[in-house]
Amino acid sequence: MMAMSEVLHLPTGNILTYNCSPQEAVVCAHEQQHRNFNTWSYDYTKAKLSQSGRVWYCGDFASLQSH
Repeated sequence: MMAMSEVLHLPTGNILTYNCSPQEAVVCAHEQQHRNFNTWSYDYTKAKLSQSGRVWYCGDFASLQSH
């Protein structure tokens, strides 16, 4: 079973919740910010992800990876 991932929208502080990994969750949030709600078409391999410690970033979104 996949754990829930919380994503923080950095400019507003809003929290979004996704049923996927933190890496996938920040990509979903970023795509949806740009009005792409076709989750089946997201190309996670081309997303501009970055990681700092246990935090994943994509655009204006961040998600903490658990232990």
